[in-house]
Amino acid sequence: MARITLNGEIVQFSLKCGVNPDEWNPRAQRVNGKSINAIKINDLLDSSRAKIYSHYREISERESSITAEKVKNSFLGFKTNQLSLLELFDKHIKDIETKVGKDLTHVSYLRYVCVRNRLELFMRNKYNISDVEMACSRSQA
Repeated sequence: MARITLNGEIVQFSLKCGVNPDEWNPRAQRVNGKSINAIKINDLLDSSRAKIYSHYREISERESSITAEKVKNSFLGFKTNQLSLLELFDKHIKDIETKVGKDLTHVSYLRYVCVRNRLELFMRNKYNISDVEMACSRSQA
């Protein structure tokens, strides 16, 4: 398992390799020994760590807001230039806000805000994620 911790946010995902628990050194976070399998797994760990740092630097140069979820998605090959569900919801709420007093009441606006906040809590509590990337790109939204 790989774990990324950033500003108190933790995400975990599998690196899709197995290790005999007797060979694992939890303190060093590496496989003990010089067997071919140990070297292969330790190389994978080193390579993955370097790639995660690289994705972190890329995202931090490109965006003002960086999360562990964004780093994980970038490492796993998901496009980071996509809108997330909460970003899309926030954009919709801004559009709704302009209609308050014209087509919508302030109470309706507050209901949208409440639903958005409950959605965020649901994703955190049920699936342990902060957000989820959507299929549309920023230019399409």
